[in-house]
Amino acid sequence: MRASKTFPTQDAAIAYARDKAQSERADLYIHRADGTIQGRNSYGEDSLR
Repeated sequence: MRASKTFPTQDAAIAYARDKAQSERADLYIHRADGTIQGRNSYGEDSLR
């Protein structure tokens, strides 16, 4: 998988991804450098609880 955009910090990447996920009512998965999932949020109809 290719990166669709690059950022100077992880915080900047998360802020961009959060805004995009909210506007598209999608799920957001945040990964660590080793590929494991650090966190996730759902902004869609079936929100994670």
